[in-house]
Amino acid sequence: MAVETGHMTEFHLHDGASPGALVELAELLEVPLPAGAADLIETSHMKTEGFKSYINAPLKEGEEADLVMNYIPGSATDVLLRAAKAAGTARAYRIVLVVGAGTWEITGSLIVRDYVRSNPMGDRRTATARVKWVDAETEAAGE
Repeated sequence: MAVETGHMTEFHLHDGASPGALVELAELLEVPLPAGAADLIETSHMKTEGFKSYINAPLKEGEEADLVMNYIPGSATDVLLRAAKAAGTARAYRIVLVVGAGTWEITGSLIVRDYVRSNPMGDRRTATARVKWVDAETEAAGE
């Protein structure tokens, strides 16, 4: 299989109202893929010798990541992300990656933690949505 780029990647986010309504975000420049890691709990004590000892925490913490996009004031993407940030609740997402002649899909839930818009004088407007993955993702070949 040949190496491919992220061109044609899609990112869909639940609209927060309609059951199962995922809306594709437009003008994306960078789509991170979900990740999570279990914290480590230190188990060392006063008489531990050599290196400290650790165990994996029983729960994982979803990492935060940035969705970077062109910013179009008042667009469906802008309205959706502002509402998701204000709500502060978990929403379903779907990422669609093009793989050869098919697709690979990643689904799960996230919280939009922040949505920062930029309006520079001599360059394009951009926006960054900071998201936090809040559950384990599911990955499978697309339909």
